[in-house]
Amino acid sequence: MVVVYNTMGKEALNNVSTCMHYSVDRMVFVGFFNVVQAKSKEIKKFLMNHCGVKDVDFFVVPDSDLGSILNTVRKDIDEQQMKGNQIYFDISGGDSLVHVAFGILSKEYDIPIHMFNVRKDELIEVEGFGTRSISKEVPANNIDFDLDKYIEMRGGVINSNMHKDYKSVSNEEFLADIAGIGRVANKHSDKWNIFTKKLQAITGEGLEVNKSARNVLSILANTKTGQMAPKEFNSMLNDMRQEGIMTVSQIGDGSYIFSYKNDVLKKVIMEGGSYLELLTYLHEQPTSDDARIGVHIDWDGEIHDKPGIDVINEIDVLVLKGIIPTFISCKSGKLSSGQAQEAMFELEAVTAKFGGKFAKRVLVVSNDIGNVAMERAREMGIEVRKY
Repeated sequence: MVVVYNTMGKEALNNVSTCMHYSVDRMVFVGFFNVVQAKSKEIKKFLMNHCGVKDVDFFVVPDSDLGSILNTVRKDIDEQQMKGNQIYFDISGGDSLVHVAFGILSKEYDIPIHMFNVRKDELIEVEGFGTRSISKEVPANNIDFDLDKYIEMRGGVINSNMHKDYKSVSNEEFLADIAGIGRVANKHSDKWNIFTKKLQAITGEGLEVNKSARNVLSILANTKTGQMAPKEFNSMLNDMRQEGIMTVSQIGDGSYIFSYKNDVLKKVIMEGGSYLELLTYLHEQPTSDDARIGVHIDWDGEIHDKPGIDVINEIDVLVLKGIIPTFISCKSGKLSSGQAQEAMFELEAVTAKFGGKFAKRVLVVSNDIGNVAMERAREMGIEVRKY
């Protein structure tokens, strides 16, 4: 039986990396009360459900009494040795005082110490502590790690039932159409969001639009959705026609008559930023182990039947490379400095909850956001990309 004592910390990946890579039968976390209380439930659930760990224990120890820590762990080690179990120390997370205790006990019992470099997903076996080696003695445990498991490890759950079908990439023609929408949006980047709002007001249930010019001009002049000159609107309709996204029969001269290529593209256009999310997904997917678009995360890890109970966050694009996730927020159109920073704060909040300290944060925009917002992004460790 393989037993690992781990210095329990706040970061989930530090707590579970050993069990993700090696077949561990029993995991013993040694940590302080506040950390154990906050993290024990989700960590135990993840290890037993996905890593094959049969027994997970938590030893709550005082934060300033080395002797007490030594006595607590020493007693359990004695029991494990009497049973003939293989014992290892993991110092990937936790507090320095527990690290000191493990170092003392390693020398006392000849128990090897290791840790994981999470960013590199790499095992480090500490020299001079123990004559044995977990990498040579314990079978590998290659679990199929994906975004569902990552979010579960952080205490949430991905609600796939809320995924919007039109945000699924279907075929090469669809990819070409999304690229075409992207070209129109980039050409008219400062007016794209207003354009989509005007189309929402003009378009009915079906694919075809047949409106009087008077009606359309009235909608374009409505300040609630932002004023738009008829010349700009007409130009963007023509560009959509040239990209094959719309069929345009008449612009002006008494009527506006046009139609969308299909219902899916209509929905993408109606939700102004969807094209940017799809373009970002297409950029990330080929180099990722798991990539998804329009991901809805339930905060408490339990999906309820009754509406209004669940607290949900939607991530525009969520990517996993190895064991490190990237949370991506996409903002189309022209953003003020304040709007850009608000998007950063929202991204920071959801990443702190479900990503952890190793997660990457990316803000994708279609326009420059200005020097002040860019400086704030650097301060927050958020990468800004412009597509």
